[in-house]
Amino acid sequence: MQQKFFAQFDVPLREPPKPKGAALNLAITVGNMEIIKTLLDAGAYIDPSNGLRPLHWSIALNKYEIVEYLIKRGADINARCDTKNPVHVAAEKGHKEILELLIDHNAIIDPRAIHDAIQDALQNRHFEIVKILLDTSAKLYPLRICSPL
Repeated sequence: MQQKFFAQFDVPLREPPKPKGAALNLAITVGNMEIIKTLLDAGAYIDPSNGLRPLHWSIALNKYEIVEYLIKRGADINARCDTKNPVHVAAEKGHKEILELLIDHNAIIDPRAIHDAIQDALQNRHFEIVKILLDTSAKLYPLRICSPL
């Protein structure tokens, strides 16, 4: 089955994928959980140091089950890919359930960078995402007002 899967995309099985991790991202694209598990069990990088990170890609494609699986397998939920972390990708794409999953798994909502995620969500008219980000940020970093009294 696996050879058939890769053959349809002309993926050489005896050579390392270029860039490394391309096979995993391809399996994520088509949503084949069996191949994803096989690749990770065989040593595919869940958090490659360069290239497109599997977690970011699965978030961008709104593959909730795969995102959940990658988190369980130890994917870094705060890693950056280019300039975006997983929270930013979910906000930009408007994937509410995935954003909530990331928050439930303690993804960092950095108050210094939160405006980028909010800006991405606003730009794409994902107002429910904006509300979630603002509510979460307010709970984590409550406003402290000093009283002269």
